[in-house]
Amino acid sequence: MELESDRGISRMDYESTSKGWLVRYTRDGQTYNEHVSDSKYGSPEASLDAARKLRDDLRELFPPPSWQEFLAQSNKPESGIHGVRRQGSRRDGKNASWMARWSLNGEVTSKSFSVTKYGEEQAKQMAIAVREEIEPQLEEQYNAKLWNYRTGRRFNRADVVIDPFGFEGAEKFVLHKAAERDPRIRNLKLRAFLNEHGSLYCEVCGFSFEKTYGQLGKGLIEVHHLVPIAEMEPDHKTILDELICICSNCHFTVHNGDSAENLRLMRLIFSRSKSKEEVEQAVTPNGP
Repeated sequence: MELESDRGISRMDYESTSKGWLVRYTRDGQTYNEHVSDSKYGSPEASLDAARKLRDDLRELFPPPSWQEFLAQSNKPESGIHGVRRQGSRRDGKNASWMARWSLNGEVTSKSFSVTKYGEEQAKQMAIAVREEIEPQLEEQYNAKLWNYRTGRRFNRADVVIDPFGFEGAEKFVLHKAAERDPRIRNLKLRAFLNEHGSLYCEVCGFSFEKTYGQLGKGLIEVHHLVPIAEMEPDHKTILDELICICSNCHFTVHNGDSAENLRLMRLIFSRSKSKEEVEQAVTPNGP
């Protein structure tokens, strides 16, 4: 399958090089080159998609100057319009003229308007009008060539930092179906645990927020239901023995799959009565 190149991307199929795509992007006189190989992405089509992504990321990271910015960087002639200038001596109005000049698709074109025939101001305005008429085509040509401009210099790779990003923060209404929890039973569990042990800590690993963070961690602990909420019948009567105090890390891990089995394995991991070999055998799916 023959694949065509896109703007700023050319195909590399030489015998001496790895087959793939060359991404070339130039900004402010410096060129960034990157080879995107077929072998890394599995096929020419997949590597072309990766090359396009890199090119587009570079363009976003280092946006090229617009046509207007490019013109602003150039010296303006006395007419104040790029590509429009006066020819001939002001002392000799017979041979003087205003000329509009441009290069489009490799062909240089110019149109002149005689000062003798049209007068100074009218000749100037006619040249400006011709230049303004061709301006959209010149801008389109400029934008097309932005991808392919070459120089011997390269970007400093340290400057090419393309951070992944996502769009967040938009507000939306979401309807959830959730089983109700009773905050009263949680508070009763914490009170009973404090009365029995004197402080709050994880019943799985022993971690204490208050011991680790001081006042910042005082009163912090999570409560885990040994009977999963999703499995409860309506109006299930939860008792304190069906709840355990647990730290955030352990709680997150418990719910990473079968919560009952995970809790059994985690308690085994933190059990001091078991040997390292027994723990590894229990938590490894197919044994050690």
